[in-house]
Amino acid sequence: MDRIRASRPAALDPAGTGPQMFYVGLRPGLNIQSYENTVFAKLGPGDYHQLGSGSGVLLQIISGLVLILTLLLVVVAALGVLNTVAAMTRERVHDLGVFKAIGMTPRQTIAMVVCSVAGIGLVAGLIAIPAGIAVHNYVLPVMGNAAQTALLLICRVPGANKDDFASRLNDSNPKAVLIAAMCLGLMKDPRAVPVLESMMNSNDPETRLGALKALGETSDPSVIPILRQTLKDSDVNMRGWSIIGLGNLQDKGSIADLTVLANDPTQPSTIQSAAAAALRHISNDDAAPTDSSTPSASSGP
Repeated sequence: MDRIRASRPAALDPAGTGPQMFYVGLRPGLNIQSYENTVFAKLGPGDYHQLGSGSGVLLQIISGLVLILTLLLVVVAALGVLNTVAAMTRERVHDLGVFKAIGMTPRQTIAMVVCSVAGIGLVAGLIAIPAGIAVHNYVLPVMGNAAQTALLLICRVPGANKDDFASRLNDSNPKAVLIAAMCLGLMKDPRAVPVLESMMNSNDPETRLGALKALGETSDPSVIPILRQTLKDSDVNMRGWSIIGLGNLQDKGSIADLTVLANDPTQPSTIQSAAAAALRHISNDDAAPTDSSTPSASSGP
């Protein structure tokens, strides 16, 4: 199946809050160019253009790998069940011989074996289904965080368009807004600052942490009061990233607080090290930027 993508025109979405691309799957044999011409004519004037075409090779490869892994899991599970049933049948071969000698038919033998393993299968299913759901609910957020981390790396690619991320600041998905604001913060775009500041009032710890990380990268002096305030936060990750942000901004007004943290034996060693590194950076004794991975035990936004 061929796939095409067409950008949404600004005339239909002036605020930039709606979908920016559409993926269209065409029936086999349908001409892509003819379809585009018909659709674009129906939609009227606008900045329409085809961004790509083809059968989605990467998507097909991923889908194929998932299918192969699924089939392997099914085969392994089936072999395990077969091995268990065969072992149980061998253990009862003497009993089965006696039953056959007194007149048990092959159909009755099969029914007895199936009934003997059905109970075990039922119990296993009752245990496996909730366990699978629990693992699913745990793994998906981890995969989502990994995808967000990969997206944040795109922000640092030369030529990344700030407007692409700015258009998502009004997205209905809070996670999409957070990632867009973080990307703009890493790209030192001032449009990210008010959004990130508002996210600092969120009740979600991950949202607050992600917003704080990005605020420290904005190079905007107006965020310094927020960074100073979070130096006293109960969360060690929040304190650590506020230290890094103040170091990056070279805020000389926070030298006294950073000195206290660096010399406070009750603070974790990571906080003390980060505070000492920030002090060196502020004093221009350390020309290298502070290590943004030092104080944090959490890498997700």
